[in-house]
Amino acid sequence: MVTLLLLFSSLVQGFSSSVISIFINRELALQPVEVTQYWMCIGCTMWCQPIVGYISDAVVVFSEKRRPLFVLAAVSNTVIYTVYSLFPGATSSFGRLVALSMVSQFCTMGLYIPLNGLVVELGWHDAETAEESNARMSAIVSKTMVWRSTGSLAGAVLHTCLIALLSVRPLLSIAGILFLVLVPIVLVTPRRLFLRSSTHDCSFCRHVAKACRMAWRRLDIRDPRSDGLCFIIVLAFVFVYTMMPDAGSVYYSYLYVVFDFPNWFYSINGCVDQLGSIAGAYVFSCWAGRRATQEARGGARMSLFFIFTIGSVAWAVGYATNLLLCTGFITETLGMSAAVYVPVDTFFTSLVARFAFMPTLVMAAEHAPKFFEATAFEVFSAASMGGSIVSGMLISSIAKGLHITRTDYSQLWALIVVSIVAKLAPIFLAYHLPERCSARGDEGRRDDAVVVAGDEGRDSTARANGATHLSARVL
Repeated sequence: MVTLLLLFSSLVQGFSSSVISIFINRELALQPVEVTQYWMCIGCTMWCQPIVGYISDAVVVFSEKRRPLFVLAAVSNTVIYTVYSLFPGATSSFGRLVALSMVSQFCTMGLYIPLNGLVVELGWHDAETAEESNARMSAIVSKTMVWRSTGSLAGAVLHTCLIALLSVRPLLSIAGILFLVLVPIVLVTPRRLFLRSSTHDCSFCRHVAKACRMAWRRLDIRDPRSDGLCFIIVLAFVFVYTMMPDAGSVYYSYLYVVFDFPNWFYSINGCVDQLGSIAGAYVFSCWAGRRATQEARGGARMSLFFIFTIGSVAWAVGYATNLLLCTGFITETLGMSAAVYVPVDTFFTSLVARFAFMPTLVMAAEHAPKFFEATAFEVFSAASMGGSIVSGMLISSIAKGLHITRTDYSQLWALIVVSIVAKLAPIFLAYHLPERCSARGDEGRRDDAVVVAGDEGRDSTARANGATHLSARVL
């Protein structure tokens, strides 16, 4: 059921996002400046992800956490999309539109953030021993991303099919219905997955106090391998890892301007991009799964340095196919049609980009402490988003310095070379990343083991044995 929930929630999010994009650009016919302001306001809500994550972790209703927030978010989005569809006056003012959309975005966070926490919690749960490995968590997180990417692709395909048959406002009603369908799916998901642990404090205020005490206790600056300091160091590294200049946006602008393909080609190319993302997550999952199997047989453990080295190299290699096209090697030297090469290039680039991004998700899951799974995951997400913003600023400055314009892409190859070198730079920093104490031995992992059980007796039994078991696997 968790897999179905991941798949369908991603489908709904992808479909609703596509519909909203067409709604504001065609139905409402917003001015370009208003469109920019709209997405800027929506983007600002992303900085609140850690807060929503903490609500997901801390708020307990009827002995359950995460599911109440998920149900509330799904029902609220159903109401909002119904208002979009049936009450045109509600969106006649730009201010009201932005206000409704920001509330809707918070509700959307209430869908995917609880699932992030659930996957991390069950990932630690699904273990034969109390000592978990980076490789095992890598496999779990990457499988989750495979299903989410598949759901997003399904949402894009559904939107492409329906947009040819219906106008925009009926599509908004369909999006609202899809949000409502999430409610019975999450309600039939086994209750034990959402039950609070026997040691979880159901008082929100006491939970906040506990979080502060835990942060203070674990942040020991005298010990470079303490969990708190390790968390901060890895968080800073994720920010640096994602802030490296990325020429992708300029390259895709180049594809639109220079080759001037028809609109249907770009639509198909977008689906190819989604397929590449799925393939990248799947390849990472297979690789991490093999490493986890080797570790279970007594092989060497997979270090943070190794994970990020593989990611950095993959990210750099992904630009190679871009470089071949913009230098004219493909179209002029080999005489290959750009219409044939671009989808192949898009698939490969998307594959390696998703493969390279997976380590940041793995680190978010690996460093999520007990009872704060969604919170920690979204803190890493915010750091990654902040890094991406800085990356965009850097690449725009470099592109301006190289005098790259819509009429002159002659220096695009130099911009891509800069990106290749920049993506390799984090390798030298990754060598100094500390391993988390609780990921290296029984004592740390046993203290941090996440237990979700229907009764307290099973909790204590699992801890006494130094292991946690879950009857049903996550993915």
